[in-house]
Amino acid sequence: MDDWMTADYVVGEQRLCLPSQRAPSFVAIGFLRELSFDIFIAIVPTFIFLLCAPFNFLRLRKQPIKVVPNYRGICKLLIAVVLALLDLASLVFEIKTGSHPPYLYSAAGSFAAGLIIPYLSFSNHSRSQRPFNLLNGVLILSISRDLLQVFLLRYIGQCRISVLSEATIIAKTVLLILELQSKRSILREPWQGLSFEETESSFSQSFFWWVNSLLRRGRYELFEIEDLPQLPRDLSSQLLREKMKHYWEIRPKPERRYELAFALVKCTFWENIRVVPFMLAAMGLQYMQPVLISLLIRFVNTPDPDGQRELRGFGLILLTLKIYLGLAVLKGRRDTAQRRVTIVSKGSLMSLIHHKSLISSNDSNHSAITLIGNDVEDVQRAMQWFHVIWSSIISFGVGLYLLSLQLGWASIVPVILVVSE
Repeated sequence: MDDWMTADYVVGEQRLCLPSQRAPSFVAIGFLRELSFDIFIAIVPTFIFLLCAPFNFLRLRKQPIKVVPNYRGICKLLIAVVLALLDLASLVFEIKTGSHPPYLYSAAGSFAAGLIIPYLSFSNHSRSQRPFNLLNGVLILSISRDLLQVFLLRYIGQCRISVLSEATIIAKTVLLILELQSKRSILREPWQGLSFEETESSFSQSFFWWVNSLLRRGRYELFEIEDLPQLPRDLSSQLLREKMKHYWEIRPKPERRYELAFALVKCTFWENIRVVPFMLAAMGLQYMQPVLISLLIRFVNTPDPDGQRELRGFGLILLTLKIYLGLAVLKGRRDTAQRRVTIVSKGSLMSLIHHKSLISSNDSNHSAITLIGNDVEDVQRAMQWFHVIWSSIISFGVGLYLLSLQLGWASIVPVILVVSE
């Protein structure tokens, strides 16, 4: 095995240093090995971006121009070109100084992504109604990793951050700020009336940043019906009516007892699937809280023989921020996805019932329409409880497993007895 693979340091930590100041003795501290982002993690976002780039290219080339002439796209293009040149300079610098393979792989991946970012960024700006979410995610991860490493390197004082690395971080930050901006004000006429969900970035939807525009407008004038945001096109009443009618008309005959429920599940299937990733991710972060508590207890009770107590405390602060900020974001996205399920369920059922009542020839059945509101609300609550039930079962199983790891499998015997009764 090569020497660079057996060296007692974390490879990714010195990526921002000058090559002449990278020392194998650097980061012999166990905490930095836990806190730092490994070079593998640094390459994964770039690899995902390169893998998805051809699909984005094929998707964008079929779309029409959706924005009016503006200078924002030119600014994005120029910054992306500057970033590509900086990545090229970093790659040449690593090759000329004979750096270790991990640094070369990271620089080569960044340069490969930098070659296609200008075209994809400019195409997405002109041919898409929303910001470039894939590029924004890669930039956020890259900038966060770089800023964390800058803090650690300057705190330890092991090396000086290269000017090239600083310029690259600045270029990424400027490009990210440009990419996160909404394009609602520069959209052409057919796309100006789209909903916020269709025009805002994932960052804006996760932190509800789009609400600020409504708050600013409501501060100076009264809202009218026309000022309220539109629903997404896939939640339109007409589309839901046709979709529910389709699943109801293809039902097997003779009808089964719960045929309406089966048709509703088919109609809301993909909306329910959208809820699952957010609930699972939030569940994982919730189970990180006991891990955080155990780490805090160990931090308080364990002495500090190597003099790195402040760094360990900084790592715990980052972990706490990651858990609770992640929970806030994921719960917001989960609630939004669940509200979409509620809207689809109500729109589908109401449309189908009204359609059946209009074509029905029996006037005595029209009195049942008065119960539509209560019945539909019961179905909506049932759809919400469905996600609560399956997530609770998984949460219960994971909780029992974690309990058995701490106290042994005998600890779950009382739980089994209670459940069996």
